[in-house]
Amino acid sequence: MMNWKLILMSLACLWVGAVRGEVSLGILSGGKSDEMDVGGEVVVISDQVIEIRDFTYNGEAPDALFWADNNVEPSKDGLMLLPASQNCSALKLEAYDGSQTLSVEFPEGTKVTDYLGGSISVWCRAMQVNLGQIVMPATLDIGLFDAVPTVCSAQELSFLDSILARLNVFWEVVQWLIVD
Repeated sequence: MMNWKLILMSLACLWVGAVRGEVSLGILSGGKSDEMDVGGEVVVISDQVIEIRDFTYNGEAPDALFWADNNVEPSKDGLMLLPASQNCSALKLEAYDGSQTLSVEFPEGTKVTDYLGGSISVWCRAMQVNLGQIVMPATLDIGLFDAVPTVCSAQELSFLDSILARLNVFWEVVQWLIVD
């Protein structure tokens, strides 16, 4: 009987993972990735949110940001992505040692699929230098996604707005748990 429970639990976990629809886009590399110690796996978790798993970066560039671009090689014409783990701040990325997973959001009105055939990168805006990137595929079957709440809905959120957005998401989760 114990084996059936284990098998059913394993199948349930596989099904939940399949429904979530995570898609790995690859490992950040290229550009100045060796010099700046940029690395991590880029994973799509919703149409507007990606995760950078095991993210590494030495923090030394003067204005490093997450960046989406319609070009394979990142350029100044790209779009800044907001890391929820840095309170949706547009400030430069700090150093990361590979033990963190960062949730990074596309601004309201844009989606991951808007950048197919382009790139997602760590980009130094001040020096216009690619610190590491992944090239987006030309097509992407993102399947079904759980509703992943976004907290960085606008490009210019203040710290207070960011905290209030996070509290709102927390409150919605608490209400959902109480109702069920």
